[in-house]
Amino acid sequence: MLWRSWFLISGICAVLLSYRMYVVLHREIPSEIENPHIVRWLDEAGRVGNTLTWICHQLGVEHATWPAKMVVNFGARLLFNGFGKPVTNITVRYTSIDSVPVTIFLPDTLTTKTKYPTMVYFHGGGWTWFSVDVYAGYLAHLAKKTNVQIVAVDYRKAPQFPFPAAYDDCLTVTNGLLKRTADFKIKAGKLVVAGDGSGGNLAAAVAHATKGKILMQILINPALQIFDFETPSYQDNVNTLPGLSSAFRNSYHWLSYAGISKDFLQMAVQNNHISQNNLNSAFSSYLDSKKYLPSYHGVTKRQTKRNRKSANIIVTSAFNGIIADPRIAPMMAVHIKDVPNVYMITSQYDVYRDEAIMYTHRLFDAGVKVKLEHYHEAFHGFFMFCGYGPIEFEVSKQALNTLADFLNNMAQ
Repeated sequence: MLWRSWFLISGICAVLLSYRMYVVLHREIPSEIENPHIVRWLDEAGRVGNTLTWICHQLGVEHATWPAKMVVNFGARLLFNGFGKPVTNITVRYTSIDSVPVTIFLPDTLTTKTKYPTMVYFHGGGWTWFSVDVYAGYLAHLAKKTNVQIVAVDYRKAPQFPFPAAYDDCLTVTNGLLKRTADFKIKAGKLVVAGDGSGGNLAAAVAHATKGKILMQILINPALQIFDFETPSYQDNVNTLPGLSSAFRNSYHWLSYAGISKDFLQMAVQNNHISQNNLNSAFSSYLDSKKYLPSYHGVTKRQTKRNRKSANIIVTSAFNGIIADPRIAPMMAVHIKDVPNVYMITSQYDVYRDEAIMYTHRLFDAGVKVKLEHYHEAFHGFFMFCGYGPIEFEVSKQALNTLADFLNNMAQ
């Protein structure tokens, strides 16, 4: 009888798995996106992650523990790096700067030079997941294509180390490099900061703190604010690729990084987490899509302003201390006139899309030199598939080549 029970359970699981595969294979993907069969499975993996996060949240369990991070990092290394594809013509060095671990990627083409342009890179992963090892192949490829030395920071991760731990680590490394340009052979005036996703947030925050000391900031699909989770891009992408970018996923990451109780997660997802005083403040104007999201970009048709409800004092008090802090929400910085020049990369199918574009326009209005590269065929995280790992997208390689051309001109 026991074998019959196992046979029945196995049969039910097989049917459910087959149905799920059918759903994934027939899931609608925006027509502009290349290789939809690959994107479907990337999105499905993210959806599974979202579901596990939701289940753990309902059970009151913190899922982002060290064992879980090790498993996720292992899977991510396979996804981004394949099975040990060799990195050629590049020297990789592991060291630390003021006690913060870093990995340095130096293309062999630069070893004959006495000094070289240098990029401090902060990896993504919602301030919680991934590591420099996960990004190793991508960063080596990025260094060779852009012909710059890359110093990648393995900053402390949330929720074990909430804000300002990651920010402090990234700022420490950047300041350490600025003090020891000769030791690291950094070409005078050619230090830039860069990052993707949450790493883009850290890069923008560090750039704001090092005004006048670095050349520029390269922000790739950056998370820039915790003030409004209902910008047009959040609305446009509610059901598009939620496994790759969604209000639930981003809110959860923000709360983990900010050290705010997950009890307020639902309020944040519903965008009811800000006090009325802040809603009526100048900070709201920084997210005015009618002003900072010009129609000529063609990214959205949603330009109506929503009537947001303020939350109760218990909820708002948890957010009041960080929503306008430029160290965690660089888009909310009041004084931006002297912010380093910006090279901004945005994706059409990304909930972070609009805040990045609006921040770029606000900086431009303040007299900062900006270059915005928007990719209508791209999704959040697309830049990681720019040519090194087993999965490649033409739009990703195009974005990398455009950035490389820009940096090569900058280095001269």
